[in-house]
Amino acid sequence: MRTQTLRTLAASAPTSRLRYLDAFRAVAILLVIIGHWLVMTVANVDGELLGFTALPRIDRLWPLTWVFQVMPLFFLVGGVSSGIAWTRSRARGSTAAAWLLARQRRLMTPALVVLGLAVLGALLARGLGAPEGLVIQAVDAVTLPMWFLVIYLALMLATPLLYLLFERFRHLVVVVMVMLVVLSDTLRILTGNIYFGYLNYGLVWVIPYQVGFAWQRGTLRLTLGRAWALLGGSLLVLVLLTYVGPYPISMINIDSSLLNNTSPPTVALLVLAFAQIAAAWLLSGPVQRWLERSRWWWRAVVAVNAVTLTLFLWHMVAALTAALILNAMGRLPWWFTGTGWGDPRWWQGRLPWFLAITPLLLLFVLAFGWVETRPVRRAAQSQPPGPAPPPTPRGEATGMLAVTAISYSLVVGGLLWMARAPSGFHGPAVIPTGALLLVALGSLIRFWVSRARDPSPLATSSPTNHG
Repeated sequence: MRTQTLRTLAASAPTSRLRYLDAFRAVAILLVIIGHWLVMTVANVDGELLGFTALPRIDRLWPLTWVFQVMPLFFLVGGVSSGIAWTRSRARGSTAAAWLLARQRRLMTPALVVLGLAVLGALLARGLGAPEGLVIQAVDAVTLPMWFLVIYLALMLATPLLYLLFERFRHLVVVVMVMLVVLSDTLRILTGNIYFGYLNYGLVWVIPYQVGFAWQRGTLRLTLGRAWALLGGSLLVLVLLTYVGPYPISMINIDSSLLNNTSPPTVALLVLAFAQIAAAWLLSGPVQRWLERSRWWWRAVVAVNAVTLTLFLWHMVAALTAALILNAMGRLPWWFTGTGWGDPRWWQGRLPWFLAITPLLLLFVLAFGWVETRPVRRAAQSQPPGPAPPPTPRGEATGMLAVTAISYSLVVGGLLWMARAPSGFHGPAVIPTGALLLVALGSLIRFWVSRARDPSPLATSSPTNHG
């Protein structure tokens, strides 16, 4: 992003803007990237480059996953931001379909670029005779982050309904969801059947998102004392559930056992979510005041927020690229192995490993970040929105919403197919061909509906608009 545009965006933020939300989002994405790079290990085995995570082999790192597992924080921030954007959109008379289409466009455009390049790259590499294992790993690095888009797009589609439930039942929605999570885990443990836990996929991630609505409306009812009590109590319960109870200490999957904390999500992960909610509440005031005083840090936060998706989608590709370069230089053995996992020699290799990846990720951001920042630049240059659009007839609005829901369903289904496909060839481009077709069809429908009726500008998010 150009420096002038960045300064304009940073300076144009209204005094009422919740800058701490941008800071939380920026810190969360950086923690995700650092966490992935920290445990990623690459080795040259019989001439073949293999990548895997060291986390299952270094149990000393498991408590650190309580810090690096920031998905609850992501969804809390997403709930606050979506609540702000959705209420503003309704106030302007925009339809649910228009709001959803703008959200899908913002989330999926960078992802479509990544997927398109992955398909072209895989076809070209196979045509040139590249090692099949290397091609598979490269495509896996691209499709790995798609699971997050599956969850986030599903939350976007459900936002109008979830917000309606919040307005009608307030905190009762979260209470019922928490009870269902406990019931789901109890049945999973008692029966030994992991399928009872699948309900939690639609609950644990939704709860912090739903709490975000209460945060946005000022009905969360947290005080300083209550926040500290919630944080301390959550951490105490988390220690009991993991060190004493049946749950793993690691909040990131380390094996395929019955009680992995994220697949499906567990009560332990939900307790961590409440700890993060309390911590975010306690930090929101100090962070807000700090960013209002410091122009430099605020610009840095704006810059990271402008390319959050780009950073997330490309950070594993940058790691793989660095591994290929280091392997060609013969530097992998010293940087990744030693007398054992997590020994001092292994840790010494983390610093040069990070130094090798970071410039590559910055290059990817410079090359492809414009796809994500284009609406941001437009927002910086646009005039204030004009009068509200005329009301859309109910029949037309219902039809658009139905078609939009179909578009979302196709895209989410295709991305889920990619995320769950085991490593290997599932089509000419490695990625399952059917999954690519679903994403392409859903995106075409979104493009067609968007052209039929242009969404409201207020539905588009940017670092200076909590959409």
